[in-house]
Amino acid sequence: EVDLGHWALANAIEYEFPSGTKMGPGDYLLVTNDPTSLRDDYPAAKIVGPFRGQLANSNEQIRLLDELGNPADEVHYYDGGRWDANADGGGASLELIDADADNAVAENWRSSSTVEASTWHTYSFRATASTPDGLNVPDLFDEFIIGLLDAGEMLLDDFHLIEDPDGTAIERLSNGDFASDTIGNAPSRWRFVGNHDQSVVSVDPDDPTNHVLRLISTGPTEHMSNHGETTLADSAQIVEDRLYEFSFRARWISGSPQLNSRLYFARAARTTVVHVDDKLGTPGEANGRRVDNAGPSVYTMTHQPLVPQADDEVTVTVNAGDVDGVARLSLFYAVSNSIFSELPMSALGGGEYRATIPPQSSGSVVQFYVQAIDGQGASSYYPRAAEESRALYEVANPLDVPQAHTMRLVMTRADASRLHATENVMSNGRQGATLVYDDGEVFYDVGVRLRASGYGRQGGLAGFNIQFDPQQLFRGVHGSISIDRGAVISQGTGSGAVSGMSGASTHELLIYQIANHAGGIAAMYDDVVYLDAPRSGNTGMGLLKMARYTDVFLDSQFKNGDQGSLFKFELIYYSTATTNGSPEGFKRAPSAVVATDISYLGADKEAYRYNFILNNNVAEDDFSAIIELGRAFSSTGEQRDALTASVMDLDEWMRTFAFLSLVGPADVYNMGLAHNLELYVRPEDGKVLAFPWDVDHGFYYSPRGNILGPGGSNLAPIIARPQNRRLFYKHLLDIVENAYNTETVTPWAEHYTQVTGISTAEFFINYVTARAAYVLERLDLVAPTFPFEITSNAGAAFSTDQTSVVLEGRGWIDVDTVRVNGGSTPVPINWLDDERWQIQVPLVDGANAISLSAYNYRGSSVGEASIEVTSTAPLSAQQQFLRISELMYDAPGPQPAELAVVPNATGADFDFIELVNISADTPLSLNGVRLTDGPSAELVLDAAAGQLLPGERAVLVSNLAAFRARYGDEPRVLSEYSGNLRNQGELIRLVDSQGREVLSFEYGDAAPWPVTAAGAGYALELNDLSTPVEQLNDPLVWRAGSVVNGTPGVDSPLPGDLNHDGVISPSDIDVWCHADRNDLRYDLNLDSKVDELDLKYLVEDVLRTSFGDANLDGKFDSRDLVAIFQAGLYESLDGLTATWESGDWNCDGAFNSSDLVVAFVSGKYEA
Repeated sequence: EVDLGHWALANAIEYEFPSGTKMGPGDYLLVTNDPTSLRDDYPAAKIVGPFRGQLANSNEQIRLLDELGNPADEVHYYDGGRWDANADGGGASLELIDADADNAVAENWRSSSTVEASTWHTYSFRATASTPDGLNVPDLFDEFIIGLLDAGEMLLDDFHLIEDPDGTAIERLSNGDFASDTIGNAPSRWRFVGNHDQSVVSVDPDDPTNHVLRLISTGPTEHMSNHGETTLADSAQIVEDRLYEFSFRARWISGSPQLNSRLYFARAARTTVVHVDDKLGTPGEANGRRVDNAGPSVYTMTHQPLVPQADDEVTVTVNAGDVDGVARLSLFYAVSNSIFSELPMSALGGGEYRATIPPQSSGSVVQFYVQAIDGQGASSYYPRAAEESRALYEVANPLDVPQAHTMRLVMTRADASRLHATENVMSNGRQGATLVYDDGEVFYDVGVRLRASGYGRQGGLAGFNIQFDPQQLFRGVHGSISIDRGAVISQGTGSGAVSGMSGASTHELLIYQIANHAGGIAAMYDDVVYLDAPRSGNTGMGLLKMARYTDVFLDSQFKNGDQGSLFKFELIYYSTATTNGSPEGFKRAPSAVVATDISYLGADKEAYRYNFILNNNVAEDDFSAIIELGRAFSSTGEQRDALTASVMDLDEWMRTFAFLSLVGPADVYNMGLAHNLELYVRPEDGKVLAFPWDVDHGFYYSPRGNILGPGGSNLAPIIARPQNRRLFYKHLLDIVENAYNTETVTPWAEHYTQVTGISTAEFFINYVTARAAYVLERLDLVAPTFPFEITSNAGAAFSTDQTSVVLEGRGWIDVDTVRVNGGSTPVPINWLDDERWQIQVPLVDGANAISLSAYNYRGSSVGEASIEVTSTAPLSAQQQFLRISELMYDAPGPQPAELAVVPNATGADFDFIELVNISADTPLSLNGVRLTDGPSAELVLDAAAGQLLPGERAVLVSNLAAFRARYGDEPRVLSEYSGNLRNQGELIRLVDSQGREVLSFEYGDAAPWPVTAAGAGYALELNDLSTPVEQLNDPLVWRAGSVVNGTPGVDSPLPGDLNHDGVISPSDIDVWCHADRNDLRYDLNLDSKVDELDLKYLVEDVLRTSFGDANLDGKFDSRDLVAIFQAGLYESLDGLTATWESGDWNCDGAFNSSDLVVAFVSGKYEA
């Protein structure tokens, strides 16, 4: 029996096992974040918890600590590569297959079996074979098409496609039951291509006599390849607008349960979510994938030299171990697809083994793997797939490319042929390979597919996309990279064809350099690499694309960036021919395209699926933002203004397309063709952003081309709206002044020519010089300069009976933001057209001197204007009596008991804002009160908030469950707010039900703001509730609270009131002077000790005075000296104890010269 009492799990999750937690021989113990729910599902299991934290989806380390905190075991799992990817959201758990095997090694884990847990389900639906209105698609083939939305497996059977089910009811599938097909082969009359090409006929687990389709996908389905298709029986044609009935049986196995089906091209499309059982894995019992002996663990493998020459031997070295000892290791190798030869590996000690492969001829590709056998005769392989793995090297000469990094992509001849086969060029399925980087780092078993458009993949311009094992990321960061081998040379005239060549695109390099220099534009930092490809025609310089717009990029640019959906807006590339000339042949690479603009295609997301390709978060399959974007683009007039503002970040769109207008690519949206644009749904607010993509056709148009871009798209009229055109001009001006100019471009253009060997520097420099000059020339004509000004009442002072005023004025295109009265936060500004603006400014009673400061995109001042507005409006009750009295903005983190209630809580979940009614006799309605600044989303209180009674306090909280866990049910909670309060400080603003400002202030976390309210566990509290609201920005009117975690909903103890009589007086100092120095209640400065620094803190920080101020009137002067000497205790010998009022300023109980020294040394005496 094992006693786990006070052992713990750490790192990814945190949990300490309670005293008395014991496990007997063969016992299984489940640790969960939700014991109640898991116990309902598995009542017989032994369950403990909840743990704190969560297991990451990508990779995470879990550590087991003994009762002394020493590590007893640890596992660092990953989400693919050597680790079984089916456990990464595929419905399976990770199971250790042998309890005696090293659980730090990926090969000793498998995903749990899910076949036994799943069952057959029947699905049926009817749909009309109609092409959605506005969707432009081809209709050359008559096919039924299926595919999974992501990697996964399922069994399928009994497909039926019935045309006119209520009439003639004709079956249109020739092989829907797979009964005559051979097990292990693809079914007849079906073509499974791309990442679905592993699909085969299999045996029904419930009926060995029944043949079924095992649909296997290694990635998302799409239209150019990567799906399964079957031509309709009897050469039947799909009849437009006719009703069809689809039915089939399905049994989910792993991965994506989302089965997409359609009639060519996008008719009767439907995504069916196949049933997934909710009890998967083997919690609380023996692992289903366990084996008696997993064989030895192989920890590392490498070969040297990484790139041997013809006369070089190659030494393969591995590290291996096993609890039963390693009896034998063998190295198997094959040369250029020949049969494998076996070599014994010699033991070098310390678990290291080595064997040497003899020299091979130049150009030979050698594949190798290791077999390890333990003392019990059990064997294992490394890499795990043995002959099907791809640990390779090629015999070759050194590469002499000093100006760039080098990559060698090594593949077997058969794999390379399969990769480039006509029917496979559009495949997103990957072939195995080995990558050698700079001849110094090797990556075995990478996955390779071709990369380029449907046209570019068919020859020497084809690029490659390479996927890495997550345990060995490229440059330690990237799970995949792309190598782009196509370079385009433009003439810069706006007409005629561009010329293409293989190599690294200097166009893209320079264009993205300009974007990054300008800022505020999504762009990439590409590198240049020399690629030694499996075929000589694909060897040479290329662009090394790393982060691209993957999660690595999104997470670095946006909060929770990977949670935002990313869509690639594309043309539909389609094939017009098959490899054998028959409709039932495999399709050739695309040879034609059709376009659909961004527009409203209806409410069904299937209409958008193939023009807006979802690149991430495919399980969510959420197209709602794209549908609303289409609705906005298809609207007109004021409705379009409203819809585009709600769904788009218009400023970001205008900056992106202003940039594209400057660099002139012909092959992107609004610049020539309806594609090559990435659309990103920002998680923060759900708005769609525009990311440039594939800009290698840059500098195509004449430098004197339309400064708004060629247009011709549904975006063009949106750009043309005056307020949007103004944004566009603003960004043109900023980019030209700061990035798109001769000074910035010249050194980069020359550098890229040197690195790539493509001589385009002079062309780029001349083009940018001419284009920048032309844009500035046109801006002078279409947007002449004028000063920033207020035009309300012709700029003269005026009066209003309102509590706010909408000021109007004019601003040139350089105005980006406006601030009021020296504030640090820009105010909302409404541009009525390309010159006129409106700003709403709150007013206080009486005269209001309003100063407006205008700033450009870089934050430089570009104008000032001021006006005086007198308000005669009476204050509302909310303005008079509603105040913020306490602010917890940097709350302490959760305690174990709190995490038991809210498992994933952080300190921010415990933040709160306390409101108080300062009236003595007037109840205060809260209906309509708004918190407009502070947390990320505006909070509006409705009638349910009720009212605050005189003197009553109530709170707004970040997380209600967390708040209740810490503070109980007594404090009154008005509402939860969205977002959080920034620890570094931010603007807090309350407005009343009429939109009039109640109060606003901007707190901070550094002196002179009370620093103990910044993460030390104390709240920020208002000293005096009667403080005028216009003084709330003064740090001196605030204090740090005196109670850890704050006092939400109740009045706070008065800081410094140590005798608790409700007032601050000299007797409070005397209480501290006589306090026990071990009583941490008197540790006022929170340094964990009670000493003279606490007295100094009490006098100077709490009472805000100085030593010597006997009467606490705020200053040390002659009146204090008169008072202490009148008390008559100076150097008294009669045993009387002196107090603060009688001159004891150093707390020694006496009044003597040392007290006068303390007071005068402070330097605060006022003569």
